[in-house]
Amino acid sequence: MKHLRKLIKHLISFYWWLIGKFQTRYTIHVSFDSEWGNADDVEYNHVRKIVKSNFKELKFRTNDKKDIHIKAMNGLRYKIEVE
Repeated sequence: MKHLRKLIKHLISFYWWLIGKFQTRYTIHVSFDSEWGNADDVEYNHVRKIVKSNFKELKFRTNDKKDIHIKAMNGLRYKIEVE
């Protein structure tokens, strides 16, 4: 009985590992002004899901399941790349 539970636990773990290999991940570059490459630029790697993206806001979920919500009154410049 103990070995069966352990086997089931490993099979479930393997299943989620395999599913994770086929999910699309993104890299997001965010600039808070109109110039790329200066000190205010931020880069987020291994983003799991983009929830909302429009001219004034960007909302996404990172690899460690943190929700990040960025808003800008004058507009937001960002680049989304598929990994």
